[in-house]
Amino acid sequence: MSHPAQFSDQLIGPLERLISNFECDGRVDVVDPFAGPGIKLHDLCNRRSWGFYGMDIENWEGRVPGVTVCDATDDDCWRNLLEGLDNPVIVTSPTYGNGLNDHHLPQEDSRRFTYRVALGEALHDNNSGRYGIRQGRKAWREYWRINSTALIYPMNEGLPIIVNVKAFIHRGEVVDLPSMWEVLLISLGYTIHSNELIETPGIRYGENAEKRVPGENLIVAVP
Repeated sequence: MSHPAQFSDQLIGPLERLISNFECDGRVDVVDPFAGPGIKLHDLCNRRSWGFYGMDIENWEGRVPGVTVCDATDDDCWRNLLEGLDNPVIVTSPTYGNGLNDHHLPQEDSRRFTYRVALGEALHDNNSGRYGIRQGRKAWREYWRINSTALIYPMNEGLPIIVNVKAFIHRGEVVDLPSMWEVLLISLGYTIHSNELIETPGIRYGENAEKRVPGENLIVAVP
C-alpha cells in the first residue's frame, strides 16, 4: 500500500517558495532523511530542476530513484547521502507521534490507516513512527530521541532545515507539536527563522473529528 502520510498537496506551493530561498545560482539539493517513498518532493524537484536525495528506514512501495533505505540516526548514511552535494537543504516531514502515524494494527473493519498497515509488516525498531504519545511517556521519549539523533549530523554540517509537522488532539487537548519541534531544533543549535501555518483538510473522522487542528506547520530553521 502507499505511504499514509505524504506531503499534503496544499504544502507544495509554500514548500517551493521556502526552498527557493536557499537556491544558489538556481541550484539547490533537497535532502529528506524521513522520505518515505519520496514522491511529492521528487516531483517538485524534477519540475524545478533541483536535486532530490532521500533516505528512509523502511523500504516503501513506490520508492522513487534517489531515496535509499537507510537509518537517519546512522552518521554513515548521512555521509553517503551528502557526498558531492554543493548546496543541500533538509526538507522533511517526520512522523507526528499521533494516532495516525503509529505502529498500531487496527481491526479489519477500522478506517485507521497506520504506517504498519501501509507497510504490511512491523516497523523497524528505530522508526519514530513506532512510538507516539498514546503509548505513554517511555514511547514519547523514544520518539524524541530518534528525531534528535537523526538531525545532529546535518546541524553539525551547517545545513538549513524545513520541517513539516502538525499539532494534534490527544485526550481532548491540543498537543502543540510544532512548538515542541521548535524546542528540539533550538536544543540542537538551530535558530528558528519562521513558523508558518498552512491550512490543510486533514482527516475528518474518529473520536476527535470535530476538534481537528486547521492545518500543518512549516518550520524553517538555520544553524
